[in-house]
Amino acid sequence: MSDNPALEACAILTPVLDSLGVRYALMGGAACAALGSGRATRDIDLCIVANSQYDADTLSRRLRSLPQFTEVDEDNVGVLTPAIQLSDNTVVPIEIFDSSAWPERPQYQYVESESVQRVLSNGTTVSLFSAPWQLREKIAAAQQRGQPGSLKGTTDISDIRFLCSIIPSDQRQQGLLELADPEYIRAFEGFLQRPDVDDGLRQELSQIISVANIELLPGPSGTGQGGSGGSSDGGGGYTHDEL
Repeated sequence: MSDNPALEACAILTPVLDSLGVRYALMGGAACAALGSGRATRDIDLCIVANSQYDADTLSRRLRSLPQFTEVDEDNVGVLTPAIQLSDNTVVPIEIFDSSAWPERPQYQYVESESVQRVLSNGTTVSLFSAPWQLREKIAAAQQRGQPGSLKGTTDISDIRFLCSIIPSDQRQQGLLELADPEYIRAFEGFLQRPDVDDGLRQELSQIISVANIELLPGPSGTGQGGSGGSSDGGGGYTHDEL
């Protein structure tokens, strides 16, 4: 079995996206893995820039028609999504999103302005959302799920620790990490109160994320640090489980 099925599948997927002229950004576990987290994941989530040829739905159908791909009903609800079957028979589902199909998620509009490129160990170049975008959305998604102690809750915390470790000092407390939208503020405040968020992580997050016009709430043990003011470049939006 592949050490990281999603990244192996990216070697098949991304050249196809490039040949179709689709601009995209990986997100979620596959994006964290591409940034170097080392966490194995078995699915791919990506957001695309819709154009006259492809949106999320038409691209999904196009991929399912190509010989390199198969299709799966991942949630057993009759909705088929494209997938890649690796040489060891591992099946990697691919879920595709775009901002036009998900207007309640304006964070998807940042595919071009908030994406970076990385070269994987297999030589494949992939496009993915930046670490600040990933951190902001991962915190919001983790708080929405609200499952401390669960397997997903554990991987959420692991991803957040990793993302904190790779955001350079000149990107802290600015741009997407300068929260002003009430939804992100509520999610961040709630996340800091989780029992699986230790004092060290709270302290690190308070140094990375700036929250406008509020004092950051301390954790259950009474520690914490206030954030400085600022405005958000990142916009609001509802969170999602694909992170």
